[in-house]
Amino acid sequence: MRILFLLRNAEGGIRTHVVTLMRGALEYGHDALLITDLKQADGGFHKVLELEPEIRKRVVSIPMKSAPGPWDLMTLWLLFVGLNSARSSDSEQVVEFDAVHGHGAKGGLFARLCRAFGILPKATRVVYTPHGGSLHKMHGWIFNQVYVWIERWLARYTDVVLCESRYTLEQYESRVGRAAKTGVSAKPLVSLNRNGIDPIEPVLDTWPEGLGRVTPVRIKAFGLLRDIKGFDVLIQAGHFLRQRGYKAEIEISGQGKSRGALEKLARDLKLRTEDQTGVTVEIHHETSNALYEMREAHIVVQPSRFESFGLVSLEAQATGCFTIASNVGGLVDVVHDKSTGLLVEPSNPEALADAIEWALKHPAEAHTIRARGVKRAATDFSSEQMIEGALNSYRRQTT
Repeated sequence: MRILFLLRNAEGGIRTHVVTLMRGALEYGHDALLITDLKQADGGFHKVLELEPEIRKRVVSIPMKSAPGPWDLMTLWLLFVGLNSARSSDSEQVVEFDAVHGHGAKGGLFARLCRAFGILPKATRVVYTPHGGSLHKMHGWIFNQVYVWIERWLARYTDVVLCESRYTLEQYESRVGRAAKTGVSAKPLVSLNRNGIDPIEPVLDTWPEGLGRVTPVRIKAFGLLRDIKGFDVLIQAGHFLRQRGYKAEIEISGQGKSRGALEKLARDLKLRTEDQTGVTVEIHHETSNALYEMREAHIVVQPSRFESFGLVSLEAQATGCFTIASNVGGLVDVVHDKSTGLLVEPSNPEALADAIEWALKHPAEAHTIRARGVKRAATDFSSEQMIEGALNSYRRQTT
């Protein structure tokens, strides 16, 4: 098969998801092309391009803006020109893709507009994975209604909606997939294909006695530095831990426009290294190897205000870290409260501090939870299952 992936922003978890699918498709003997906006890609994606020439030569960059607007017509025109001028290496025939897989709101929009405007042959399968995207409930009521209306219209040009989490599936079915309101005679197939990761060798060492009191507990967080990721909540939780007499080294790794505000918050709360108050907060640029960094952590926190999935929490559990996440969106499916980690109320730094304190006070129970997290990550969230599920959705259905 020839597979085209469309993605606006190759960053964070969505980048990891698409790259894993591309690798898998190539390993199974298929061909793949990714069209994205490299100007919006994070350091992790550029590292992939540096280390993996087979991926790099299959990436094409065109401008895509996040906000909807007339500039989307230019992107669509570039797709039209690009797809109709693509030639195979050994013939003058126009390359036809067996499947086009749009990721996120913009990737999904362009994949389905290509079908709507006849840019793609009718035989090409059109697959869409939301990754939250237009299903976020944080746009405001008016924008939410507009986005849902657009999704309902685009549904008629979609063969498969492949949801990366149970939360996304439920959101799509309840808000978009009601046939009476879409006016679609044949709804797209909506199915769950959980995000997955490659096998990871876990570290399940026993925590030292007096962790958090005698020696600092190492707490790490990873992600885009944006308000929606809730890193301000983690910093404030550090303030509560200090008030309770704990020692902690909190490290946040990522890039984004909230860096200045987060650094100011840490300074205002006197949580910088130079303050020597027992709890420190350091904000680093995006790491090129988050899994290695997780192995050095005792606790990994994902304090997001919204997540359609929660790849950081999944990777943390797979490496054997004690994982604490917000009780929102897809994180509820990734982290099972009091079984594979702890879930806390979002935007509540005191509740987050309580969860960290519980883990430090109950190291034996925390170790059991870590072990269960390792097991579930390996059995329920494998990349092989995710790749095979996607490849099956790309194949034309015969009756």
